[in-house]
Order: sequence, then C-alpha cells, then structure tokens
Amino acid sequence: MTMFINHKQLIRFVLLNLWSCSLLMAQDDSSFLAYQKMIVNTQKKVVDLTALTDLFQSPEFLAIYTHPELHVDNTIKLLKKKDVTEDQKIIAAYGMRRLSLNAYMGYLNALLPLASTGTITRQVFEEAAFPEVEWSPTFYESYKVPAVNAFLVKAKKLAQSKKWDLVAYIDSALSGELARSVQQAREMGDIPTIKKK
Repeated sequence: MTMFINHKQLIRFVLLNLWSCSLLMAQDDSSFLAYQKMIVNTQKKVVDLTALTDLFQSPEFLAIYTHPELHVDNTIKLLKKKDVTEDQKIIAAYGMRRLSLNAYMGYLNALLPLASTGTITRQVFEEAAFPEVEWSPTFYESYKVPAVNAFLVKAKKLAQSKKWDLVAYIDSALSGELARSVQQAREMGDIPTIKKK
C-alpha cells in the first residue's frame, strides 16, 4: 500500500502533523472545530467504512492516528455530539488506536457512561472498544492487566444490561481466546511481532 501518492500529499501530511502537535497546547473550541473538520474530511475521502484500511489514505486521519494523545479530549467531545454521524464517530474512535495502553484504558472508561446513557450507539461503542484484533492487538493481549480486565468486566455488565450481542465476544477477550487469536495472527504474519528488549 502506498501511503503518499505525490509530494503534495506528503507536504500536507507533514503540515497536518505539525498542526496536530500544536493542538496539544490548546484544546479549546477552535481546536475542536478544526478536529471535527479533519474527521469530516476523512469521511468524505473514505465515503463508507467497508474497508477500514482506506482511512490511511486520508492525511487528516493519519495526523490524528499518529498523535492520538493530542486528540483524546476532542474525540470524547465529538462522540458526545448529537449532530455527528455514526461513521464520523467511528472514524474518530479508530484514530485512538495508537494510544498507550494506560491512555487507551482511560479513553475506554470514558466511553462507558456514554454507552450507558445512549449518547453513543452500540455500534460506536463496539467499534471503539472492541475492534478487530489487527487494530488493537496489545489491548487483547493485555486481558490479564487489572485495568484491562476491570474494563472488560464493566463492558460485559453494560452489554448484559442493554441486551447487546457483545457478551460472548467480551467473554472471549476475558478468557484469553482473543489473545490467542492475536498470537495466531502474528505467527501467520498478519500482525507484526513485537520484539522484546
């Protein structure tokens, strides 16, 4: 897959990354509007989410994805908005995949009340919290980490109370079955192997 087709896209990517870093200093309304515009522009480029890897063709998405820690507050703010489409919320959620495990757990725990109150739909919660193993292998491999395990237990209770069909999937995460799927995907070369230092 070629990420940059021409020099203009490369320059745009670099400029968006520089701009993205400047957002760390100011998470105000203007930064939120700029962030929301990046999500909308990504949606326009991708059109639908049938092939999630198409997100990487958007320089705006790449700017978010490469520095997710700069966008957590704006992502949560966007997820709370009623005038944002479900696809835009899912794009924003996928932009958070590269957060450190601790930051990711903080983000996921912030989603629980949004899902509980119906602020985000089951699908947005599922895409945000339980993506395909290729998108968040470390999360699934860390099922024994207390913060991850606690989140999975809370998410399971939420899914049971809402009668969502996520319970079996969450059980497979809690049991380590998804961690084993990650390991198999690594062995097949579908997910890069993390080298231990």
